[in-house]
Amino acid sequence: MLTTIIEDEDLLKQLVVCYFEPGTKENVGVRQALSYFLPVYCHSRRENMERMGNVALSVLHNLINLGEDMDEEEEMVGMGVVVNMLVDWTDARKLVVHDDANVSWDEAGKKEMKAVNGDIHLELASNLLEKAMGHGCPKEEKKVLIPMLAKLYITPNSNPEKIQTAFDLAAEAIDLKIASDALSRNALTKIHSSMAKVIGENQVNKQKESSEGVTVRENETVMAMEDEAEDEEEDEKKNIESPALGSEEETKMEMVADEGPTQVKDSILDELLDDEEEEEET
Repeated sequence: MLTTIIEDEDLLKQLVVCYFEPGTKENVGVRQALSYFLPVYCHSRRENMERMGNVALSVLHNLINLGEDMDEEEEMVGMGVVVNMLVDWTDARKLVVHDDANVSWDEAGKKEMKAVNGDIHLELASNLLEKAMGHGCPKEEKKVLIPMLAKLYITPNSNPEKIQTAFDLAAEAIDLKIASDALSRNALTKIHSSMAKVIGENQVNKQKESSEGVTVRENETVMAMEDEAEDEEEDEKKNIESPALGSEEETKMEMVADEGPTQVKDSILDELLDDEEEEEET
């Protein structure tokens, strides 16, 4: 029921922080309830997963601050574990109920699954990079945020504008050298390379679609020309088979041509005999 009720992002953020903070360590009931609820909430609906993506950086910020303020005897879940869980809760491949972004229907009305849409992780990557490049982001927080980039799922089946935005931010982050440790530098390089590969694949697909479209148009033109030629040929045949009626002399000539040489001779002899009989009578 809560998977469709919780729409307030501030409330969701507090629940996630409550799950990880040291204060609930001894409260086994709360930890167990949240350990079941949070993944079910995120994986059940895309809207819920998007909300988790929107609060993920705030959750990390709060937990990092809590870790700095803790007493020595207090213990909290490691930030690596927190990052892994947030990545899992925002991974669209884990969605149980798919929406229009992942489902299509064929001509027969049969449901088909499309490639996973990775916009949620792309938006998370863009927000993370913007935060890491901000002047107010502490060095220790960058060490938690930037390695998270290597764990995000980048796929060609995403919004091209979002891919380009995240790619440009990653390139800017590399140029600014915001990564101070090897792990962060490797993560930046990895996500930058992944997005470059996706952008290249999308460009190739566009070129193929464009060339296929030109080929289809050329084929349609050729077929139209062939049909037109066939129509003209049929019209010529009809004109030959059914000529228009001409003058009386032309009709006689056609009749003579149809009768053949023998019939023409007979006709001439008949006319001569008729002429001789008329002269004798005269």
